[in-house]
Amino acid sequence: MTKRTTTKTASTAATASAAPQALPHLAQPPHGPVEALHQPFEWLSARDVAPTLPTDVVLELVSRSYDVANGVSLALRMLEQIKVDEAMTDGDGNPCRPLLNGNDAGHLLRLAMAATDMLGNDISRFHDFALGYTEALQAGTGQ
Repeated sequence: MTKRTTTKTASTAATASAAPQALPHLAQPPHGPVEALHQPFEWLSARDVAPTLPTDVVLELVSRSYDVANGVSLALRMLEQIKVDEAMTDGDGNPCRPLLNGNDAGHLLRLAMAATDMLGNDISRFHDFALGYTEALQAGTGQ
């Protein structure tokens, strides 16, 4: 299970401060929440993209992203298992047989890198399409 983290905005921070504190033993800063230097990354913000993007285009990107994410996750888990296998021994003290040999591990790692590059290119093209689509809609409506 993946643990999700969220960033509080000013409105949710005000709401949270009115609610009972889950961890009262933690000290709260006297001056209120401080805005962090790191801000969540987003390609498409609500102000940049029309909410009416064609569903087929969005679903195609979501579908491919889901497939690539699952494939890369599996590849990385297999590569991690190699490291675990290196540290394991059988009952006689002999090293366990690894899931993959070094050559296959290299192929799998390069496949994962290529898949994430492909996904990055797809997202970049989608970003350009979404901005162009939004500009065309705004030009057509006079906004």
